Amino acid sequence: MRPILMSFVLALAVPLFMPASSRAAEHIGEAQLAAELGGHTIKGYYTRNKVSFVEVYLLGGRITYKDDDKADGGRWSVRDGTFCTFYDTINGGCWHVLKRSVNCYEFFPADAFFGPVTRETLLAIEPHARAARDGERVSCEHWFGS
Repeated sequence: MRPILMSFVLALAVPLFMPASSRAAEHIGEAQLAAELGGHTIKGYYTRNKVSFVEVYLLGGRITYKDDDKADGGRWSVRDGTFCTFYDTINGGCWHVLKRSVNCYEFFPADAFFGPVTRETLLAIEPHARAARDGERVSCEHWFGS
Protein backbone atom coordinates (compact mmCIF):
# COMPACT_ATOMS: atom_id res chain seq x y z
CA MET A 1 0.00 0.00 0.00
CA ARG A 2 2.76 2.48 0.86
CA PRO A 3 4.66 2.15 -2.46
CA ILE A 4 1.45 2.86 -4.39
CA LEU A 5 0.65 5.88 -2.24
CA MET A 6 4.23 7.18 -2.57
CA SER A 7 4.11 6.76 -6.39
CA PHE A 8 0.88 8.74 -6.49
CA VAL A 9 2.33 11.55 -4.34
CA LEU A 10 5.49 11.71 -6.50
CA ALA A 11 3.45 11.79 -9.70
CA LEU A 12 1.58 14.83 -8.39
CA ALA A 13 4.72 16.56 -7.08
CA VAL A 14 7.05 16.19 -10.09
CA PRO A 15 5.32 18.89 -12.19
CA LEU A 16 5.72 21.33 -9.29
CA PHE A 17 9.52 21.05 -9.51
CA MET A 18 9.69 21.63 -13.28
CA PRO A 19 10.64 25.15 -14.38
CA ALA A 20 7.55 27.30 -14.82
CA SER A 21 8.24 27.73 -18.53
CA SER A 22 8.27 23.94 -19.01
CA ARG A 23 4.97 23.46 -17.16
CA ALA A 24 3.25 26.06 -19.33
CA ALA A 25 4.78 24.93 -22.63
CA GLU A 26 2.22 23.73 -25.15
CA HIS A 27 2.80 22.14 -28.58
CA ILE A 28 0.10 24.04 -30.44
CA GLY A 29 -1.92 22.58 -33.29
CA GLU A 30 -3.51 23.82 -36.50
CA ALA A 31 -6.48 25.87 -35.30
CA GLN A 32 -4.49 27.54 -32.54
CA LEU A 33 -1.53 28.27 -34.85
CA ALA A 34 -3.73 30.18 -37.28
CA ALA A 35 -5.53 32.04 -34.48
CA GLU A 36 -2.42 33.06 -32.54
CA LEU A 37 -0.10 33.93 -35.42
CA GLY A 38 -2.37 34.84 -38.34
CA GLY A 39 -2.98 38.57 -38.58
CA HIS A 40 -0.01 39.35 -36.31
CA THR A 41 3.50 40.67 -36.59
CA ILE A 42 6.13 38.70 -34.74
CA LYS A 43 9.64 39.74 -33.80
CA GLY A 44 12.23 37.16 -32.99
CA TYR A 45 15.71 35.81 -33.43
CA TYR A 46 17.47 32.67 -34.56
CA THR A 47 18.90 30.95 -31.50
CA ARG A 48 22.22 29.88 -33.04
CA ASN A 49 23.42 33.03 -34.79
CA LYS A 50 21.26 35.60 -32.93
CA VAL A 51 20.09 37.21 -36.20
CA SER A 52 16.90 39.19 -35.53
CA PHE A 53 13.85 39.01 -37.79
CA VAL A 54 10.36 40.44 -38.20
CA GLU A 55 7.52 38.61 -39.94
CA VAL A 56 4.04 39.90 -40.71
CA TYR A 57 1.44 37.14 -41.15
CA LEU A 58 -1.43 38.79 -43.02
CA LEU A 59 -4.89 37.23 -42.63
CA GLY A 60 -5.10 36.37 -46.36
CA GLY A 61 -2.05 34.10 -46.11
CA ARG A 62 0.59 36.55 -47.34
CA ILE A 63 3.78 37.08 -45.36
CA THR A 64 6.50 39.70 -45.28
CA TYR A 65 9.90 38.84 -43.84
CA LYS A 66 12.88 40.98 -42.90
CA ASP A 67 16.06 40.10 -41.04
CA ASP A 68 19.42 41.83 -40.56
CA ASP A 69 20.50 40.90 -44.12
CA LYS A 70 17.46 40.39 -46.36
CA ALA A 71 13.76 40.93 -46.93
CA ASP A 72 11.17 38.95 -48.89
CA GLY A 73 7.49 38.27 -49.33
CA GLY A 74 5.69 34.96 -49.58
CA ARG A 75 2.86 32.90 -48.14
CA TRP A 76 2.14 31.30 -44.78
CA SER A 77 -0.21 28.40 -44.08
CA VAL A 78 -0.97 25.74 -41.54
CA ARG A 79 -0.75 22.11 -42.60
CA ASP A 80 -0.44 18.76 -40.87
CA GLY A 81 -0.08 20.46 -37.47
CA THR A 82 2.78 22.70 -38.59
CA PHE A 83 3.14 26.39 -39.40
CA CYS A 84 4.59 26.84 -42.89
CA THR A 85 6.33 29.89 -44.34
CA PHE A 86 7.40 29.88 -47.98
CA TYR A 87 9.01 32.94 -49.51
CA ASP A 88 9.32 34.28 -53.04
CA THR A 89 13.14 34.11 -53.22
CA ILE A 90 14.58 32.74 -49.95
CA ASN A 91 14.21 29.28 -48.40
CA GLY A 92 11.26 28.53 -46.20
CA GLY A 93 9.75 25.50 -44.52
CA CYS A 94 7.28 24.11 -42.04
CA TRP A 95 7.68 24.41 -38.28
CA HIS A 96 6.42 22.77 -35.13
CA VAL A 97 5.55 25.54 -32.70
CA LEU A 98 5.92 25.32 -28.94
CA LYS A 99 4.11 28.06 -27.04
CA ARG A 100 6.29 28.62 -23.98
CA SER A 101 4.09 31.24 -22.32
CA VAL A 102 1.46 33.87 -23.08
CA ASN A 103 3.64 35.60 -25.70
CA CYS A 104 6.61 33.36 -26.40
CA TYR A 105 6.84 30.93 -29.31
CA GLU A 106 9.64 28.56 -30.26
CA PHE A 107 9.99 27.16 -33.78
CA PHE A 108 11.42 23.73 -34.67
CA PRO A 109 11.96 22.53 -38.28
CA ALA A 110 9.32 19.91 -39.09
CA ASP A 111 11.67 18.00 -41.39
CA ALA A 112 14.06 17.31 -38.49
CA PHE A 113 11.69 14.78 -36.88
CA PHE A 114 10.75 11.20 -37.66
CA GLY A 115 7.61 9.88 -36.01
CA PRO A 116 5.27 11.68 -33.64
CA VAL A 117 6.33 15.03 -32.23
CA THR A 118 5.21 15.79 -28.69
CA ARG A 119 5.62 18.61 -26.23
CA GLU A 120 8.28 16.55 -24.47
CA THR A 121 10.18 15.98 -27.74
CA LEU A 122 10.34 19.72 -28.32
CA LEU A 123 11.27 20.58 -24.73
CA ALA A 124 14.33 18.32 -25.05
CA ILE A 125 16.00 20.28 -27.87
CA GLU A 126 17.09 23.83 -28.67
CA PRO A 127 14.60 25.71 -30.89
CA HIS A 128 15.66 27.06 -34.28
CA ALA A 129 14.02 30.41 -33.49
CA ARG A 130 12.23 32.19 -30.68
CA ALA A 131 9.64 34.92 -31.30
CA ALA A 132 6.86 36.96 -29.73
CA ARG A 133 3.91 38.95 -31.08
CA ASP A 134 4.89 42.58 -31.60
CA GLY A 135 3.15 45.21 -29.51
CA GLU A 136 2.65 42.87 -26.55
CA ARG A 137 4.84 42.20 -23.53
CA VAL A 138 7.43 39.52 -24.38
CA SER A 139 7.07 36.64 -21.94
CA CYS A 140 10.02 34.50 -23.04
CA GLU A 141 12.21 33.36 -20.16
CA HIS A 142 15.30 33.57 -22.40
CA TRP A 143 15.26 36.49 -24.79
CA PHE A 144 18.20 37.65 -26.89
CA GLY A 145 19.36 41.07 -25.84
CA SER A 146 17.83 40.95 -22.37
